[in-house]
Amino acid sequence: MVVIQCPHCHLKVDLADAGPGRYSCPHCGKEFQWGEMDEDTDDGLFAWLDRAASTMYLQFGILVLLYPVTLFNPDLLGLYSALLFVPMISWGYRRRRRQWKESMAFAKDLTAAFAPLEDDP
Repeated sequence: MVVIQCPHCHLKVDLADAGPGRYSCPHCGKEFQWGEMDEDTDDGLFAWLDRAASTMYLQFGILVLLYPVTLFNPDLLGLYSALLFVPMISWGYRRRRRQWKESMAFAKDLTAAFAPLEDDP
């Protein structure tokens, strides 16, 4: 039996030996993710953002190719200037996601270190 704390209402939630995935809290009704999910099981927003962030080099390439087009067609300059921020946003998301995964790994290690203390009466 897996009992965790809801990240929204902080009440205990029994997952009944369930694997990683998205769950709905029975107390507050809000959805949360528990455990590391595979790309096959995770079809939510985070998986889509991960795939978009992994295409940063493609985004830079498209910007490099579009630059000469905007020189010959100044009407597209507004669109090009808006697209300049896409790789920066992807890079920021990728960096925050990596930090999140590192902090989750640290939290797992920390809870594993204190697990024997919970069993003591």
